[in-house]
Amino acid sequence: MPVFADCPPMQKERDPLQGLIDHIRNPETRELPLPECAKREARKWVAERRAQLLEGPMVPPWIYAPDAPMSDFSWGMGAGEDFLEAFETRLHELSVLEYEEFRKANPEPVGWEGYYLMIRDN
Repeated sequence: MPVFADCPPMQKERDPLQGLIDHIRNPETRELPLPECAKREARKWVAERRAQLLEGPMVPPWIYAPDAPMSDFSWGMGAGEDFLEAFETRLHELSVLEYEEFRKANPEPVGWEGYYLMIRDN
């Protein structure tokens, strides 16, 4: 049976992205286009996730994911990408004084040298 057969509202405890994954993995539905309501739910979930990242405490990437080096592919997709976009947005919104205070409180570890300047200069 298709995951989005009648396109019911997504259950709050269920990740809408899992519904998309199930749709793709299901041999009966993988070739069918995704229903518009499923796309809307997924977009809404992503937007809410990004908003949460912008509202939460500001931490640098090496604290958010200590096992992921700066060159890790996870920073270019999914949750890592969402985190970096939110972090970089917030970093650019800091005043010069706030930026310097944040840098002093969160120094770049080995492997992340030059990150602040790279982000702030762009």
